[in-house]
Amino acid sequence: LEKERQKRIALDYPKMVSQLSMYIGAGFSVRQAFMQVGNAYVLQRERGHPERPAFEAVLRMNRKISDGEDEEGAINALGDSLMNKGVRKLTMLLAQSRRKGNAELRDQMEQEEREAYDKRRMDARIAGEEASLKLLIPMMGLLGVIFIVLMVPAFMQMG
Repeated sequence: LEKERQKRIALDYPKMVSQLSMYIGAGFSVRQAFMQVGNAYVLQRERGHPERPAFEAVLRMNRKISDGEDEEGAINALGDSLMNKGVRKLTMLLAQSRRKGNAELRDQMEQEEREAYDKRRMDARIAGEEASLKLLIPMMGLLGVIFIVLMVPAFMQMG
């Protein structure tokens, strides 16, 4: 169950980074960007899309901030709650930019977005290779059945 959750978080991560990067690039603050990501997810859920654990965690984080919790602490808690290396890196980057007022945040977000999509592309390639290997065994069985169907009548005519 936890393994499946981690896979879903890994699939959600590039989309979340892309949305955050877009909003931060448009001039939103980190808090406003997370609010927009959460609002977009709520709209998707209302349209019948499945529940996504990473975006549910963003909604929980937004509620904590709205309830008065420290923004940096809530962002760090997001990384800790999802237990995903990419999300932790992202939350550390955002918390650091919040502390230092990092002017390079936009460039760093774009770089993180590229890395996340590259990793997703590699994961998809590996999954495709695994699927083709899994399909090879049934195809070998079908080849055996075809040989039997062809050879048995041939041997019966010879005898």
